Amino acid sequence: MADEEGTRLPSVRLTDASGIAVSVEPKDWWWLRSKHRTIRYRSADDQRRSFEATTRRDVALSLIANRGCRCFNNEWRGLPDKLTQLDIARSLGFAVADTLVSCDKAQIIAFIQASGRTIVKPFSMSFAPAYGSDDATLISIMANVVRVAEISAACDEQVASFPAIYQACIEKSHELRVVAFGDACLGFKN
Repeated sequence: MADEEGTRLPSVRLTDASGIAVSVEPKDWWWLRSKHRTIRYRSADDQRRSFEATTRRDVALSLIANRGCRCFNNEWRGLPDKLTQLDIARSLGFAVADTLVSCDKAQIIAFIQASGRTIVKPFSMSFAPAYGSDDATLISIMANVVRVAEISAACDEQVASFPAIYQACIEKSHELRVVAFGDACLGFKN
């Protein structure tokens, strides 16, 4: 299948709850019944599985957004997608640090060695349940400096389970956030 310009579109095959194939226009996605769950996790392994599921969902959303698919229902989902933000920044002429998107241990180590000081961040604003907490507290997963030793110490499955964005670290004195509303822009400094 191809669009008006002849560009090949990704194939989409979805099934309903009973396993019957559902016809879907590849450029249109409809997110139904998307709810945030509140679950208490009793072990670090449960917390890891929850974060892994969230990360995999974010990867899928990012791939959908970057293929130009229209997304109906919950349009806000595209706003925190960091790959989309990086593409927009590049298209506007902003300098973007060297970037690697990967879950391959050897690739990540080679990137860190070539880039020097490196940060790792999730695909979107990510939250994970706080391990050992009896309430529904969520912790925010932010950008962090990552070192070769940390990636080397992680088992292959841990790294392979969490695709992430790795970037050369740029030291800054301020963080500038810019939001566009049509032709109008609003900026603020952290």
